[in-house]
Amino acid sequence: EIPTLKAERPESPRSPFCPLSPNMPHSPLSPLSPLGPNSTATPGGPAGPSFPGSPFSPAVPFWPGSPFSPIPPLTPCKPISPFSPFEPTSPARLGKWCQNH
Repeated sequence: EIPTLKAERPESPRSPFCPLSPNMPHSPLSPLSPLGPNSTATPGGPAGPSFPGSPFSPAVPFWPGSPFSPIPPLTPCKPISPFSPFEPTSPARLGKWCQNH
């Protein structure tokens, strides 16, 4: 029974030995971060100087307010992005979308 108990402990959300555990609200800086807890002290890190508190987005340094957004930094405020199913150049579709919603 003892080996079974030891095998179940790594699955505990409170286990410090589980870096992939999603249940870590007390850790704003995830161990998965390439910068670690010193992200604010590494202006030349892979996340860029614009992401001192968002170590989860090393690929989008131009989105300090939306680090999790997959939209390119060239269209930060457009409601219709290139990934939208609606054509950006079709105001008629936008009108239909607004009427339906």
